[in-house]
Amino acid sequence: MKTVHSGNSRRDFTHGFTLVELLVVIGIIALLISILLPALNKARESAKSVACLSNLRQIGMGFAMYQNDYKGSYPIYDQYYYNVFIGTPNYGGLMACWSRLLWMKGYVGNAQVYACPSFPGKGKEEFDFSPDQRAFHMDERAGFDGVFQRVHYGYNMNNVGTNGQNTRVGGYTNQQRYTPARSWDLKNKNGTIILVDSIWYRYADQEPMGCWLVDDQYGGPGTYGADARHSGPSCNVLWNDGHATNLACPDRNNPYGVTIYSVTPGTGLTNVFNSNNHWTRDGRSLLDIVANP
Repeated sequence: MKTVHSGNSRRDFTHGFTLVELLVVIGIIALLISILLPALNKARESAKSVACLSNLRQIGMGFAMYQNDYKGSYPIYDQYYYNVFIGTPNYGGLMACWSRLLWMKGYVGNAQVYACPSFPGKGKEEFDFSPDQRAFHMDERAGFDGVFQRVHYGYNMNNVGTNGQNTRVGGYTNQQRYTPARSWDLKNKNGTIILVDSIWYRYADQEPMGCWLVDDQYGGPGTYGADARHSGPSCNVLWNDGHATNLACPDRNNPYGVTIYSVTPGTGLTNVFNSNNHWTRDGRSLLDIVANP
């Protein structure tokens, strides 16, 4: 029996999108990406900033426990330099910067809290120690320990880690100058910075590195400065009462070049030359301290 196919029983499904239609779809997708990507990047950076603030709070608890054991005193910014300055032998006890000291003594349990998620260089893997590395870092006789000097948070060396208000005027012994602050010495009504996001660029290749101390006068490449690496731009700060917040750095790209510290009082992270700054023990400017010690 012969089968007869009707001419209109087959339909042509070979018709596709035209070039114009494809271009319209691609354009819509590109537009959606351009709208959503900044929001996603902002959300990701916000999450990193929150993790950074959590790190600072954990370190702040380490400082508090240290102070509880040492009659309210903050740790010296670097025990080695302290021994040199006051004339004792280099190995006059623990040879360690503050970050290593807190970790060695158990005040900070995990060294990875020293790594900021937004840091542009090496991350927390630098503080993920093997058993052999851990044994080395725990050895007081190891002397200088570069890893703990590359932490991503800088200590307020001039005003908390030493008696900086006395290092800038005469009439004091080295032991008086390099004695760290006690909790009741910090009377700044605006709060005193203990730690802040920090950075230092290695001279040989300009690789960004963390720095265990921070300068209260200048900030930026070539100095031990605060690092405005969070959105705004801004820094995250650990304060003397143990809380951590984000602090604006509105003049990151100001005419002075490398500095990120604001030159306008009351506008975020000002330097130590401004009155009502966040660096000194009592909020006075460095000029006032030198004139009226």
